Amino acid sequence: MIFSNEHIEKIRNGTKTQTRRQKCNYRPGRSYAVQPGRGKPELFRITILDIRRERLGDISEADCIAEGYPSRDAYREVWTSINGVWDPDQFVYVIDFR
Repeated sequence: MIFSNEHIEKIRNGTKTQTRRQKCNYRPGRSYAVQPGRGKPELFRITILDIRRERLGDISEADCIAEGYPSRDAYREVWTSINGVWDPDQFVYVIDFR
């Protein structure tokens, strides 16, 4: 799985245990390499615990914390910087990992 350097640090220190993706080819129970970019070397592995679909706008405060951010506003700002737009009606895959 590709993550930004900021997110990799949050995963390493245990403050990020969830991610939202627009597409999902991952499976619960499997482990995946964490990489800082496509074709970059594996830094470590995470195991997918659960995957579900929900509307982006339905993210809870607890999920924002699991994403590594203190509030919905902080998470929305990061989502927009990565994906270009915050559409609360967009369905995303919510991936819990350890």
